[in-house]
Amino acid sequence: MFSRQRKPRTFDEMPSRFVPLSGQLRRTTTPSAGDPATRPPPSHTPAMLLILALLVSLLATAGFVWRAATTPAPTAEATFDQNAAVVDALLDAARDYVQQGDLTKAEIVLAQAVREHPQDQQLRIAYAETLLMSDQLDASYHQYTEALRIGPRDADLEFTAGTLAHRMGELGLAEAHFSAAQSVDPNQPVYGLFLAQVQLAQGEYDKAAAALIRVRPLDPYNATIYGTLAEIYLRLNKTDVSLEQIAHARRLEPNKTAWKVIQARGLKRTGDARRALLILNSLPPADRNSRPILRNRAECYGMLSRPIDAARMYGSASDALPDDAEFALEAAIWFDRAARPDEAITYARRAQLLGSDAAAKLVQRLADAGR
Repeated sequence: MFSRQRKPRTFDEMPSRFVPLSGQLRRTTTPSAGDPATRPPPSHTPAMLLILALLVSLLATAGFVWRAATTPAPTAEATFDQNAAVVDALLDAARDYVQQGDLTKAEIVLAQAVREHPQDQQLRIAYAETLLMSDQLDASYHQYTEALRIGPRDADLEFTAGTLAHRMGELGLAEAHFSAAQSVDPNQPVYGLFLAQVQLAQGEYDKAAAALIRVRPLDPYNATIYGTLAEIYLRLNKTDVSLEQIAHARRLEPNKTAWKVIQARGLKRTGDARRALLILNSLPPADRNSRPILRNRAECYGMLSRPIDAARMYGSASDALPDDAEFALEAAIWFDRAARPDEAITYARRAQLLGSDAAAKLVQRLADAGR
């Protein structure tokens, strides 16, 4: 009763508002206009919903006590069928409330359902998804772990729990879930890719590289695998290997900014500042003028003995954002290096007024030198 979504390749592809495993509760068939399923659910109060859910459960499990005197005791198979029918009814009720946008009522139904049927995995998953829709992360994660405890430990379910743990900032838990998902289904490359990204975020570079190398043959045209490997090798100071991997990524996705930046950083580290600067200066303005890119461009200008270009670059950034102390200070530093004291002291004073202690010291030094 719950659909599966296409898995993202990276955490960046995850939507800003996390979409649960099934996306939404939906019927297996599309009802017609006259189908009772198309009618809005009754406007019960939360208290009435609890009472109704309890009555449905009691009536079903009791086998309608008023018939007990004349009806033979149900078999185990019949009891199982009755319980399954009750669970289906509760899931249908919760789904209808979700489709109406009433998450509170859906949560009430499912909370009662898991109390009455604590070992039903599908109810746990439905409850987890509904809690997640209202951003109750901890409660949702608890229901996912309960679903995994009940079993089966489905790879997709492990993956969903891992993405939620990552969103909660619990990287260790996310790593455990992604590793479990990969163990259950080693032929699904996205599990290993997410595992590697979590390990990279924790500084486990060798483990992350090993995870990516394992999945690379499964998805040889996935640029993210090569690009992430390039970043890892760059951090491990294996620049030549990094440049090999980023070349693969750029062949697959030649216009992606992230791959260009990694390549430029690698080239800069080998001393090829000219090529690195050409790549960085070719980026779209929004990327080219971001803080990390400005820093890399300035370093390239410095390596090429062009401090005045770095100074003008930071001067333009400071003029565009005159309340930014960092840009003003960097402009002052680079104008000082370019032996342009007048411009240097102008930007240093701007940074000083914005509260920069380093700028105050630079203003004093420049003033002393000008006497």
